[in-house]
Amino acid sequence: MEATLTKEYKQISLPELQTELKNGYRNSGKTYFELAVDMGIRSTTTIQNLLTSEKQIVSDEMLTKFINLLGLNAFVKWQDGERKYYIKN
Repeated sequence: MEATLTKEYKQISLPELQTELKNGYRNSGKTYFELAVDMGIRSTTTIQNLLTSEKQIVSDEMLTKFINLLGLNAFVKWQDGERKYYIKN
């Protein structure tokens, strides 16, 4: 799996992932409120935190839901006690 992972996906930093998320947000044409409703959450603060926090303060589950909602081909993986972010090449 790891060899395939490195060929198809590249590791990126959280700020790089957030740039991709921001682009997906802009392309969606939706408001923070509409995205929150689509995710089944009550607070737009979660959406704001997904896009702007210097470190990840939302759960991996919420981040993954947001990635999927925006149609990004990315994921979060825990390795050696830290989060690593990957996006399809």
